Amino acid sequence: MTDEQEIRALIQKAEALGARVIRTRDEEAFRQEGRDLTETLTIHGAKGIGTFPMSPISGAERLREFISH
Repeated sequence: MTDEQEIRALIQKAEALGARVIRTRDEEAFRQEGRDLTETLTIHGAKGIGTFPMSPISGAERLREFISH
């Protein structure tokens, strides 16, 4: 399972390696419950990763692969 803390750490590491990550939040969860949850991740500038919106779990997997290389 991927939690918000891990997603944010992965984003920081990927950005340090030159990627640009756009994170959108789940506005409904934020409005109703005040939780800042990731809805989608879009990753630019990371070889082998397409620039389309992904679910947090898919995005985290792609970021892990990018960071490990």
